[in-house]
Amino acid sequence: MLNKGTLLYKLVSILGFPISLILFTFISWTIFTLDPALSVFIYFLILRLIAAFFCLSFEFLIPFDKEQPFEKNELKTDFLFYMTNNFLLIPVIAVLHVTFCFWIIDAMGYQNDFSLSNLPIYWEIAIGFLLMEYLSYWAHRLVHTQPLLWRGHATHHSPSSMYWLNNFRNNLLSYLVAFALVYTPMYLLGISKEFLIFRFSIFILLAPYQHINADFKMGFLNYIFSAATNHRFHHSKNPKQANANFGLMVIFFDILHGTFINGDKYDKKIKMGLFSEVKGYRKHDFVFQELAPYRSYLWNKQRKDNDKELNVSLERDAT
Repeated sequence: MLNKGTLLYKLVSILGFPISLILFTFISWTIFTLDPALSVFIYFLILRLIAAFFCLSFEFLIPFDKEQPFEKNELKTDFLFYMTNNFLLIPVIAVLHVTFCFWIIDAMGYQNDFSLSNLPIYWEIAIGFLLMEYLSYWAHRLVHTQPLLWRGHATHHSPSSMYWLNNFRNNLLSYLVAFALVYTPMYLLGISKEFLIFRFSIFILLAPYQHINADFKMGFLNYIFSAATNHRFHHSKNPKQANANFGLMVIFFDILHGTFINGDKYDKKIKMGLFSEVKGYRKHDFVFQELAPYRSYLWNKQRKDNDKELNVSLERDAT
């Protein structure tokens, strides 16, 4: 761990994010183009190991919260989500989803005269990236506003602190919604497999960077990237703060739609977690978290409790 007042600490805090991102992008592109026959599974495994190394290194060298507490079974639960999602759920859902989509497309005789894959590579990357980010932004806002979808997304908001590994705390329902709302339109627009692979390669680093417990000094980069500095507000227990900074990799659309809060304003006193407690909700139980969205009694009880609290508050204000 570096001493906070030293020049080295300041350099790592300021340059750590951009330099590691540039280096990671270069490594990703090099591996991607060097051996086209390389298994996608091996390719992503290599990148995940590199991303984990960067995250662990920065959390050790420049921790944002030096005394970040881990609750009982929190680390175990996050590790189970990490392994299950990255090496089982995401690959299986991706294969089944693309197979199903193209089966429907063929069955309906759908033909699209415009295809993103026919564009020059730089245009496909630019347009494809912005489109996926825009779709991801609205998908994220939707799961915050629709009660049934929130049941799945609540898993991601359940931890009371943020570090790189709890980025992967997402259940099956969350991934089904994301693939349906974000990837389906991209398939209809004819995005190429190569673009999707390369974009996901960069996401392998930027996703945990969005939750990393590292003291990155982003400066003007706060207006470009949806990194941890901005994203900490999104995990606040305060709904006004949590319903902000929805961006997946970039923050452009939060700025555009007025849901941006600059991460420089963040106060460590802000508490993280679910907006209101759900009685019986076991946040550090992997199996429970996977099944929680389908247990209506949890959410019906929470709604009744919230209504009761609201009525008491209104009566108090009236007197």
